[in-house]
Amino acid sequence: DDTKTGVPEMFFLVIRGAAQFTLLNEWQKRTYSYDASRGGENERWIYRALRIDSQETQRLSFTFARNKGEALHQSGIDWNDWDLVRSRLKRFANSIRTTDDVAYSNAVFALESLVVSVNNNRTGIFAGFPWFFHFWARDELIALQGLVLAEKYTVVKEILFTYLDRLQPDGRLPNMHPPSTLGSADAVGWLFKRFGDFLLHLEKQKHVWDYFSGDELHYVCNKLEESLRALQEHHVKDGVVTNTAIETWMDTHAGTLDVRKGVRVEIQALTLASIKTLNILHRILKKSNGKEFKLFEKSLATKAKKLLFKDGVLWDGYDDGLDKTIRPNVFIAAYAYPELLTKKEWGGVFDRSLEKLWLDWGGLASIQKDHPLFVGEYTAEKNKSYHRGDSWYWINNIAALVLHRFDPEKYSFHIKKIKEASETEMLYEGVVGHCAEVSSANQRTSAGCFAQAWSAATLLELLDGMGK
Repeated sequence: DDTKTGVPEMFFLVIRGAAQFTLLNEWQKRTYSYDASRGGENERWIYRALRIDSQETQRLSFTFARNKGEALHQSGIDWNDWDLVRSRLKRFANSIRTTDDVAYSNAVFALESLVVSVNNNRTGIFAGFPWFFHFWARDELIALQGLVLAEKYTVVKEILFTYLDRLQPDGRLPNMHPPSTLGSADAVGWLFKRFGDFLLHLEKQKHVWDYFSGDELHYVCNKLEESLRALQEHHVKDGVVTNTAIETWMDTHAGTLDVRKGVRVEIQALTLASIKTLNILHRILKKSNGKEFKLFEKSLATKAKKLLFKDGVLWDGYDDGLDKTIRPNVFIAAYAYPELLTKKEWGGVFDRSLEKLWLDWGGLASIQKDHPLFVGEYTAEKNKSYHRGDSWYWINNIAALVLHRFDPEKYSFHIKKIKEASETEMLYEGVVGHCAEVSSANQRTSAGCFAQAWSAATLLELLDGMGK
């Protein structure tokens, strides 16, 4: 309000080029229909400072900063860089030849727009706008491969080391920063999976030693070994990795008993992927003391398969018996550790999963469509549909990428439909140029956060994997 009472910070906006304007200086009450439909707070008082009386041909620049002097200084730079910006836009437009080029370029932009620097201290990826303006470990690490493909190597390395220094005594990571009450069983697996992905990517380009020193890689290796030993001590029971309720990415309960505790398929695969990263580090560093971890990898892979792979189906989990609910988490498992099953076995798993989860518009339901908990329409903050029906674009993209890697010809229909659905949503629906969080199962929609980092990042992975 006009008193500025209780405002913790002040910001400044400099507008250049507005030769004619009308001073308004008024507050207007606004109601936001999408927030209302989600059952959240939906009324705000909006300050209208002025109305710019635009000319037929007019150039405007808007510069935002915490400090008035900084804002004024930067506005001059922005204004004088106009010709440079225009020439870059022209080159960008001329470089685009196909729909896939447009989609790929937009996905890069969508992801990079969520990369932020907080107080010039911490560079990271916000999970999504408008509600997830936080650093969620799982989201940020899943999205990181998109920045690798965009060749933002310095940012990738900084984020990876930030999380490396946050490892807890039990070998895991907190679910976000600052931590919340929710646990995270999978973030640590994504951390080391992404270290491995990054190293393999740099190896192909012969750039490993351009971005890592020997001391840094030894530090990563030691941290990974410590984490794996701590996980074995605190979270491995009867040879497989366990977690408590709502610690996986499916972390809502919606008043049901469906909380995915016990042994979960993607947690086993991500732990195995971490050991693969350790093998990569041992190879690069020419270390030969990895015997205990190779034995752990072999044992975990054998026991996880024996426990969860029954009757040709890789089940979602085990908790006092098999959880025979079909969910799309098998695609995360195949993405993280394809060695868990043979190609023939994976084919049967994918066929069964697609039969139960496939949505005709080009997505996967987050729980099998004939399950009593399945909800076909997005229920927003009530969470009934969130992990029990809603189709998540990041999972869809991962599934299409996995299917393309395993058998692009057999699964060409599903791959094409998922790709088209993700591209269409980004380019023409929701917030144009950004990738939404979820869709209703019954029909393709833009729902949840309209700009979600891991949706854009995994679309980048899919397009790159298919050769754009």
